[in-house]
Amino acid sequence: MVPASSKVKLCYGDVAFSLEAADLSKSREMGLLRPGVAVQEAKPGKGDYGAAYARRDNAGAEYHGSQKAIQIRYKEFAQACGFQLVVDHFSAKGQGGGNAKNVCNKINGQQFYDKEAPEQDIRCPFSMNVSGMDGFWKISRVNLCHNHFKARGGFKSS
Repeated sequence: MVPASSKVKLCYGDVAFSLEAADLSKSREMGLLRPGVAVQEAKPGKGDYGAAYARRDNAGAEYHGSQKAIQIRYKEFAQACGFQLVVDHFSAKGQGGGNAKNVCNKINGQQFYDKEAPEQDIRCPFSMNVSGMDGFWKISRVNLCHNHFKARGGFKSS
């Protein structure tokens, strides 16, 4: 029998994360991060390095009509920046609301910065949390860091 609290501690490796200025700039350019929202830039390698949130407000510059609409917008960002996203968690609530977490899907062949930790144990810290209510979806928290090399030149849309 599994204990009620079996939450697995995430491992990001022991090497500092990278917060690329180009990714930060692109997220603001695409309206996914408002200009006034601060990004944590102290202590690379800590869990909140590269994180941005606006308390209960929208961290992005615009609202979206559905979880799918905001996910499509973030996938465009990911493709432009050289990585892919997958939905890690989704919960639906009535009347067009819910919560979702999108994470970086490190593609086979992309190397982690930490060469010592077992690759199957490491996760990328990039994440985007969104929440919606009454058909208005917002970005509640984002972490723009990666702990692996990304594809150069981005990905082509399929």
